[in-house]
Amino acid sequence: MVFNGFEAEDFAVFSIPEFEARMEAIRSRVRPKLTALADELAPRLSRETGAPFYPHVAAHARRKVNPPDETWMALSRSPRGYKRYAHFEVGIGAEEVFVRLVIKPEADDKPGAARWLREHGEEAAAILPSSYLWALHRDGASDRPWPRLDGGALQELGVALEKKAAGLTVGRRFGQQDPVLAERQSFLTLAERVLLELFPLYEAVIPGAEPSGEPSSQAGAAR
Repeated sequence: MVFNGFEAEDFAVFSIPEFEARMEAIRSRVRPKLTALADELAPRLSRETGAPFYPHVAAHARRKVNPPDETWMALSRSPRGYKRYAHFEVGIGAEEVFVRLVIKPEADDKPGAARWLREHGEEAAAILPSSYLWALHRDGASDRPWPRLDGGALQELGVALEKKAAGLTVGRRFGQQDPVLAERQSFLTLAERVLLELFPLYEAVIPGAEPSGEPSSQAGAAR
């Protein structure tokens, strides 16, 4: 399948109330698009940055009752998964598409990222434009946007990130009416630009990270 943009029917999937019906719609309609998108963006990002990125697509296999409110593809430095590492996500929910850097609460990279933010708040504040949204992330709960983005505030975010249940997301969101989402090349260009703008922060929070394994030819499933 070739990624050809997002349509109104893709967003409508997340309004389906029944668990099995929504999961089937995600698997049949949305997941193939995200797989195609991941397979396009992974080599682009690797080529532009010189760093290895491997494609994965969320499978939500552990969910049995509550259907997901959003789904995503991930680009990770490991071909075996993404949750253990700082990684990029491009995904979709009922009202928006997002492109973001994610560090999950259980990630191996989290202690180093928290320490770097705590020690380099001013530098962190200068990396990204003000249009980027920083938030504490908790699986199963809404992200909590960070209220201020000056150096002192991002140092405080680093302290908050040290808590066991806390993770980090930072990126941009695009409402479903944004015309760029519906056009293949426009969205690929936009997503690549956001990923490249996030990459200096990615490099900063995981200094010395070693890649593992060899690239896979297709996006892998992830839980």
